[in-house]
This record gives sequence, C-alpha cells and structure tokens, in this order.
Amino acid sequence: MDARSTALRPAAWALSLLALAGCSSLQKPQVDPGLALFNEAMTLPALDYTILRNGDRVAYSVDLQQNPISVQFDAYCTQGPGRMLYPTRTGLRAFTPSPVTGVDLPTAQAQQLQQSAQLQSVCKARPVPDWRVLQTSADQGWLLIDRNSVQQQGSQISVWAAEDYLHYQVAKTASLFTQRQERLTLDCTQRTITLMSQFNLDETRQMINGEIRRQFKPQALDQASGEHAQLFKDLCQAPVELAQLPAFKARQALPPAASATNANPAVLAAIRALGLPAPTRTLSELAYDYDAVLFNNTRVGDQTKQTFISVDNASGQTLVQTRDSALGFNQELTFQGLFDLDSQGLDRKTGSDKVKTRLLVGLSFQGDWRNLPLASEVSYTQTWSKSINPDGSPSPENSEPRTVTCKVAREIPAATLTPDLKGQAKVLDCVQMKGWTYQAAYLSDYGLFIKLHENALVAQWNWHLKSVK
Repeated sequence: MDARSTALRPAAWALSLLALAGCSSLQKPQVDPGLALFNEAMTLPALDYTILRNGDRVAYSVDLQQNPISVQFDAYCTQGPGRMLYPTRTGLRAFTPSPVTGVDLPTAQAQQLQQSAQLQSVCKARPVPDWRVLQTSADQGWLLIDRNSVQQQGSQISVWAAEDYLHYQVAKTASLFTQRQERLTLDCTQRTITLMSQFNLDETRQMINGEIRRQFKPQALDQASGEHAQLFKDLCQAPVELAQLPAFKARQALPPAASATNANPAVLAAIRALGLPAPTRTLSELAYDYDAVLFNNTRVGDQTKQTFISVDNASGQTLVQTRDSALGFNQELTFQGLFDLDSQGLDRKTGSDKVKTRLLVGLSFQGDWRNLPLASEVSYTQTWSKSINPDGSPSPENSEPRTVTCKVAREIPAATLTPDLKGQAKVLDCVQMKGWTYQAAYLSDYGLFIKLHENALVAQWNWHLKSVK
C-alpha cells in the first residue's frame, strides 16, 4: 500500500473539514447578500404546503420574486431563535453574523421575523400536529397522519402524512433520517393523489432535505404506492375515526440496513488464526465529539460522530456504521474496530455508493494479539490490490505490504473513557508510517478498539467518547 493510497481517507476527512471551516479565512463581505433576500422574503407569504411543525417550532419556504430562488425559514411560534437559509453555488448558506460558528439570524432580523405577520400566518396555518398511527408493526415502518392537518373541500382532502421508519434511512447527502413527511391532496371522486411536498427528517425532526413541487401532477390511485393507497382508503373509501387511532410515540430507530460486505477469505483466515477470546459484553452504539487541526493550521471543533456496532453475519467480523457530521454516512467491515477489511461510502452529490478502487487481499499479524501484554509490541501487515476488476475482483497486481506497529503503552479502567464502560482498556500507540501515528484503546470486555487520537500527514484528530449503549 503506497503512501498515496494509504492517506486517502485522512485526506478526505481533512478536505471535508476544510470545507466546513474554509470561509473563516475569507474576507467577510461588507453586506451579507442574505439581508436583501431576507427583506424581500418578509414581504411575501410562505408556501403553505411546505410548513413543517414540531411543537412550537416551524420550518417553511418562501419563493422570492426579484431573485428566482426559494429561501427556508426555521423559527418558533412564541419565542426562540430564528434562521434563514438561502441557496448559493456551494449549497445552502445561513444568513448570520457568525457564518463560521453560528446559523442564527442577526438580532434585528430575528426580532423582525418573530413579530412578522408571515410567521403568525404560518403558525395559524399549521397547528401543533396530532400524529396518529394508521399502520403499526414492531418489525416495519409506521404510517402516520396528522389529524390536525386534515382539510376537506368538496371531494378533495389535503393532509400531512408521514412514514416513520424502523431503520435509519440514508439520504442522497449521506445523512441519516428517520421520518419522511408529505403534504398530499386526495381527490375522492377522481380517485387521484397529488404530492405537493416531501421532506426527510432526522430523529430530532429537523429537516435533512426534501422536494417542493411547483407543478402538481395528480397520480391515479391504481399507480400509487402502498402507503398512499392506504391513506386513500382510510380517508376516502372507508373513512376511519382519526380520534380513535393510537397517538404516535417516537421510537429509537435501528441502525441502517447494512450493505453487502466483501472480505477476502485469506484475510478472514488470518483473523481466525489469532484465536481471540469471545467478548463478554457487547456495545451497539458509540457517540463522540471530536476536533481537528488541519494541515494549514485551521482548527475545526464541535464535530460529532455516531457509530453503530454489530457483527457481520457473512464474515463474523465487526461491522461499523458511522454517521459523521463532516463526512456523512459510511460503512466499514473492520478487525474489531481497529482497521478496515472492507468499506463502502456514499457519494454526497449523487447519493450512490462510491466506486471502490482497491481491496484488502493480504493480512498477517505479529505479536501476542490475544493477551496484549503491557509494554509489548504487536503489529499487522496489510497488502492491498492496486485496482479492482470490472467484476469486483481484485486486480492481480498488489501494492507493497505495509506494516503498522503498536506498543501496548498502559492499562486503564474503561470507565476512564466514559462512565458506562466496564472492565479494563489497554492503550496502544501505533505508527502507521513515518509522520503518521494514532492511539487506540482496546476495550477488553467488549473485544473492540476505539481510536482516541490520530496524527496523519494532513491533519490531527482528537476523539472524545461521550456515551455508549
């Protein structure tokens, strides 16, 4: 594995973080362009079919006229911070006095929004939702309807409906969401369903992304999805008494459905030959805060990482699904969380799986990995294919084997890392290559490594474990 391919992932991390922090090095414009957009938006009505509400909090869109764009507002009906996002060439940008560290509106504009007729109209148009469950099952998603959003005019019924997913879903931006809310119009006479807007929301009910229709195209009932057909039945064909339906209670989403893994048989055989003891405890989820210092000395803080831990059925190895505030969602098949055996990321522009460029074809271990004695030295050697054939198999040409050497530096109570951990943790100081080191802790009871620090060629990272499940 040459240095260029070895540093691929840290380079991607650094570039993603640099993009987040990049505007800090740019000269701040005299007048934020968001001010003119805000002033125009305040003179216009909201698109009523875009209003999302969660308790006192609302989010909605306004179509501008002088500028042919749509801006998004996030506010509270009684009192709280306000936000406005507007599109730029590089994505949505917040109109805020602190673009590097904040997203809230300037104080004057926040007060103007709070007192505006627009916000009052929005809060009146979308009362606090009363979500009721049309379909429930312990092993699948739920179909919901907001009882307070139902409006009927003649043969037409407008309603907010939602799908609440059993598993986290992965959006095109590589972000995770747990619920999809839709504004629909059902024509009971014409037997059609019209989608007006659709939004993906995370577990805090904050919008991840969505779609706002400008041209409405009714869809015939016989072409509708199963969920839409069920809504039509319950509202038009055999109306149910919504007040008698069970109220929705949020549930913890399960990790995303894992995509197929592809570990080389020789690699798996090398791991089995270690004869590692089975863990006595299990972990299913880890939550981190982290910060980084990039190659240009830019400091980036307040980043988060959430990892879901499970055992891959096909290989028996540790599957790590990571939700990173800078990188989005990735899945890695790992050796006890320490290094990748196979990985699959998502292209944040297309939402498709990234094309793999290499495969791990060789792995060997040196030292006592079973016991990790204090002050001892252990190492592992990896060999990667230089490319991948069209059929997904590794190319016959391999890169040079690379050895990572680790010293078992000390042993500490695992609770030192976060109070809910049990047993002991052995801290390993590892050298990936010249100028690239990392530190990891092995949680003995759980059979899992977690990284604490990394000093790579492009950046330095510090991970702080906050909680475990």
